Amino acid sequence: MTLEELEKALPEIREKASVSYPWLSLKGLKYETINKIHNGGNYKLRSLYRYLDLLAYVLRIDGQLAEDLQTFGQIMREKRIAAGLTVVDICSQAHCTAKAIYDLEGGKGSQRSTLLSFISCIGGVSFSIHEMIDEL
Repeated sequence: MTLEELEKALPEIREKASVSYPWLSLKGLKYETINKIHNGGNYKLRSLYRYLDLLAYVLRIDGQLAEDLQTFGQIMREKRIAAGLTVVDICSQAHCTAKAIYDLEGGKGSQRSTLLSFISCIGGVSFSIHEMIDEL
């Protein structure tokens, strides 16, 4: 699924898990951030990872487990290299800074908008989410 499809699936998963917005807020995830995730707004990837963790889900990218931002970044770097692109290539195509790409690939996170631009440059990726219990 695309990032957008993953985001749209999260409200149903949250409801199925009986996780309330006030509880998420108590755990440090603001309603405004959740709303951005659900509606395709710009948010930090760290927030998506926090949300998935609180729902007890993990993320896979093209079948590879991306258990944290560091692993996520390593997978994105591998995808860029496999596409035959340099950081400079991505910067010029995605109209972003080298720092943004290094932050993404280095596991420091990034903004959703940077990730979407990156993905369009490398030819796309497929995301899936799975209950943590299924991954053990």
